[in-house]
Amino acid sequence: LVYGMAAAAAGEGNLADLLPGVQQPHPLYELLRVVWVNDDKESGLPYDLVVVGHVDASRAGDRGTVLAYVEVKSSGSAARDVFEISRAEMEFAEAQGPKYHIVRVWGAAGPSPRMQAFRDPIALWRQKLVAVCLLV
Repeated sequence: LVYGMAAAAAGEGNLADLLPGVQQPHPLYELLRVVWVNDDKESGLPYDLVVVGHVDASRAGDRGTVLAYVEVKSSGSAARDVFEISRAEMEFAEAQGPKYHIVRVWGAAGPSPRMQAFRDPIALWRQKLVAVCLLV
């Protein structure tokens, strides 16, 4: 699902141009609104995309329900497995639990990028399915 959400962001930030080879989103994504919060400039928020369920136009002020927060971590290299995550991102991930996703993109500068999504990275860390490294 998150892979498709990242691809769906192409509608706002033209992610397909940034990541050649990203598949077109499934029709399900027409029911969602994906907002790239860094489209104009770096927002400083601990995520790059917000996925919102469709807004009910009959309800005044309805902004929809946040379904997911997505942080995209990319590198030009297809082989680089380590990436940085900020304290703010870790704290927000812990607070949001399964609503928080990290999408890792390898080879973003090349013709065939690959992506992997990590839902609830704090839970994955606690279950010892991913590791956190310290860099000095």
